[in-house]
Amino acid sequence: MGRAAKQSSAGSHAASAGIVFDIDAQPLDRALEAFGAVTGQSVIYNSRLTEGRISRPVKGSYTPKAALDALIEGTGLMARYTAADALVLVQAPAGSANTMAPAAALQRYRGLVQSKIGETFCADTRLAAGDRRVAFRIWFDASGRVERAELLDSTGDRPFDSTVVDSLQRISMDEALPAGMTQPFTMLIMPRSSGQAWHCPEPGAGSSGHSPS
Repeated sequence: MGRAAKQSSAGSHAASAGIVFDIDAQPLDRALEAFGAVTGQSVIYNSRLTEGRISRPVKGSYTPKAALDALIEGTGLMARYTAADALVLVQAPAGSANTMAPAAALQRYRGLVQSKIGETFCADTRLAAGDRRVAFRIWFDASGRVERAELLDSTGDRPFDSTVVDSLQRISMDEALPAGMTQPFTMLIMPRSSGQAWHCPEPGAGSSGHSPS
């Protein structure tokens, strides 16, 4: 059975117009309804295509087509215009951009995660001191926020362990998790005494750093 996210007789938004979106990650059919409400464009699709699929969050100014492409990234679907204000969702060909993120994009995001964790450790005096080995893994939700963090083993200092986990769980990336990214992220931060370089100021200069392995 086919379905239209929203029907607009006025077609008030041209395909090239920029629109501000604020759509959270959610079941794809609901996200498509939100997209239609914002743009006034129809999205026609077979209901079976959206079953069990979750949208990507879309926040910021986009053209309708760019927003829809971002919304369905990683779902295995793609959008095609059938009129100026109407699109149809179809199954994307295997290996297309909507089914698999390029390796370079995944590597770039891993680098962003590492940098964000570095900033988190450097911002806390105890974590930045660099006097403990810390091994942990973290999971992100689709929007790029940490939804779970856990230590692989205790440092022997329970308050310090809690500080690590609490700090990690406050991390939020500036962009959504790419499609195809495997989780969890596992990291090992070595103490300064190991000889590995840290990137925060030395103790006594305000805070100290970290160096993920």
